[in-house]
Amino acid sequence: MVRAAGITLLKEEMDAAGHDSPFTKLHTPLDEGVDPDDTYNQTPYEKGYCFLSYLRSLVPSDEVFDAFMRDWCQGHKFQSVTAEMMIEFFLSKFPDLRETLTTVEPTVETWLHAPGWPKFVPDLSAAAEMMDPATNLLAKWQSDDAAVRAEAEATDISTLHIYSQMYMLDKMVELEKGALSGGADTLAKMDELYSYGSSQNAELSLRWSQLVIKQDWTPGFKAVRAFLESQGKIRYTVPVYRMLINGSEAAQKLAAETFEATKPALHLSVVGILERVFAGKK
Repeated sequence: MVRAAGITLLKEEMDAAGHDSPFTKLHTPLDEGVDPDDTYNQTPYEKGYCFLSYLRSLVPSDEVFDAFMRDWCQGHKFQSVTAEMMIEFFLSKFPDLRETLTTVEPTVETWLHAPGWPKFVPDLSAAAEMMDPATNLLAKWQSDDAAVRAEAEATDISTLHIYSQMYMLDKMVELEKGALSGGADTLAKMDELYSYGSSQNAELSLRWSQLVIKQDWTPGFKAVRAFLESQGKIRYTVPVYRMLINGSEAAQKLAAETFEATKPALHLSVVGILERVFAGKK
């Protein structure tokens, strides 16, 4: 479930940045004039996960790959390392794979230096099955049948794992404005039942904020502002501000007012990134 949520997040960020952005490369370009703070995104984590999963697909078993990872971590702990060092270590353990990784796509060169979506994504079907309860609940919320909607309202959300709830909200955020069945009534009922607007879980609050903004549900804007006032992390502030700035006039007004109010409390690097977001440069 964690990985499924991570892949969804990677897609969101790549769609926002552009799949040809140099910052979607695993080997982050830190050329002269590039501020390292500007390069922060989920690519090293989620695209890196796909790369490691690809390496795992080339070896005989999980046990063999786990042994390689243990040896790597044990032999290089408390050191500064590079991707190239890890790859060479991998090839020292599996020398018969050198030709594959250098001549057959996706090569190491492609993985490290090509921008855009990873050339290999692991099979997440098991995670998809684990998401079935969230998928079923989402379908009920999207139904026009009153009896089915009543089933949705009667569902105890605490029976769904947090990652399942994140998945459901992610899918709702993907809906176009106005495409959420029941519209404002659905959001109001979900907030009443699930208290997403006052959640203490930042991952849920992030997605709820995005959903509120996407559907332009102004009664939820107070919760969006409260979330931004409680957060200083790029991970949470940038996606929300980006959606506000690209939203309705009311959303843009909320973005400007909230940023002005919280700016003195934010780290300078976060302020710089958000100023570029407002300028349309990120």
